[in-house]
Amino acid sequence: MSKKKFSTSTIIGEQEVVPWLAATGALAYTPNNPPDRDYYFQYTWIIPGIFNDKVNKRAQFWFGAGLKDDPTVGDLFDFWNNARKGKITPIYFSLGSTSPQTVTSPIAIYEHKDSALIIQHGSYQFVKLKDHPFLKEGSVLLYRGIGDKPVFRHYLIGNQEVSHQLMNIHSQTLKDSVLSFNAVHSNVVRCESSALNHDTHLLHRYAEDVGGEKVEEMRSILNSGYTLNSYCGERKFGPNHVVFKTPATNIRITTFFCGESEVKVINPDQLEIIKEVGCRVEMFSI
Repeated sequence: MSKKKFSTSTIIGEQEVVPWLAATGALAYTPNNPPDRDYYFQYTWIIPGIFNDKVNKRAQFWFGAGLKDDPTVGDLFDFWNNARKGKITPIYFSLGSTSPQTVTSPIAIYEHKDSALIIQHGSYQFVKLKDHPFLKEGSVLLYRGIGDKPVFRHYLIGNQEVSHQLMNIHSQTLKDSVLSFNAVHSNVVRCESSALNHDTHLLHRYAEDVGGEKVEEMRSILNSGYTLNSYCGERKFGPNHVVFKTPATNIRITTFFCGESEVKVINPDQLEIIKEVGCRVEMFSI
C-alpha cells in the first residue's frame, strides 16, 4: 500500500479539530505560521483525494480552482502574502470539538480588504462584511431562498437517538480534511465544481446507514444548503427567502469557486429565525 505524502488528519488529541488542512506536518500551516512557498496551495499535488478520477493530477489547481488568474485565487494569494508579512487581522477563531452529544466545526475568520475570509479544511469563502454584523461574536447570517414557494420546511432534531446519529456523521467526516472536503461538496453539482468529487452523494450514504424510517428527513438535514451571501438568498434563489442566525461553529463551508457562498449546517436546532420574507417557516421534527 502506498503511503500518503502528507497527513490530512485534523484531530488534536481525542476531541478537538483544527480548521487547517492538517493538525500536524507540512499542511498544518496557519496565517500566523504561513507556508514559505505557494506550492502548498496547489491542491492536485497536496490533497489529490478531493478530485475525481478524470482530473489530471499533474495539472495545476490552485486552492482547488483551475485558473491561477481567477480573481478570488488572486485575493487568496494576497491574503497569504500578507500573512507572510505579519499583516493579518483576525475576526474570530474556534477549534472544533466532537462528542456524542454535540459537534462544533473548526473555523477561522480574518478580515481581507472589504471582506471577511472564512477558512475551514482547505475550503475558503469570502463574504461581505455588511452581510455579517455578528462575526466578532462568532455568529453568521444564513440566507435560504425558496423561489415563489410560500412555505419553508425546517426539519429539527426530534429525539436524542437522531441527534446522536447526526453528530456521529459530522464527527466522523470532520476528522480528516480530504473526507471533510468530499463530504461537504458531495452534492454541490455545478460546472465550477466539476473537477471535484462533487456528485458522490457521500452524505446520502451516511444517512442511509443510520436513518432507518427517517432516511429522507436525515438526508434533508445533511444536504440542505444555505448561503452566506444575501444576494443569493434574496434574488438568485428568491424572492421568497428566510434569514437565520447561527454560531459560526455550526456551519461547514464549500469552497469559493463553487459559487453561491454555500454552507451546510451541523445542528438545525441552532438556527434562529431572523426574518421571513414572502413566506413562512414550518417546523418538523424527525
